[in-house]
Amino acid sequence: MEAVLKQILEGQRQLLVRVEKIDNNLSELKEKVEKITEQQNENTLLIGALMHLTEELDAKFDGMLHNTLTKDAIADLATQEDIASLDAKFQVFNSRLFHQEAELFHIKAVK
Repeated sequence: MEAVLKQILEGQRQLLVRVEKIDNNLSELKEKVEKITEQQNENTLLIGALMHLTEELDAKFDGMLHNTLTKDAIADLATQEDIASLDAKFQVFNSRLFHQEAELFHIKAVK
């Protein structure tokens, strides 16, 4: 009977050792899961920030396209007006230059 009790005691010791190993493994797994969860939370925040930035950049790009098209359309109209304005200014300058040359010619003729 004593031998049977020793075997039972030895079996219980082996079970305790195995339970301790399982407990240690569970603790390690728990730590790993916690680290993975933390990393997942960081990744989720980062992805959210990147998605927000992408949406913001898309909106800015759309705005730039709209402004560019609007400025191009206005630039064509403004260019025609600018050409007409410059043409009028050149006519005035040509007229002044003609009168100044005529006056210089008269001055030279008088001398």
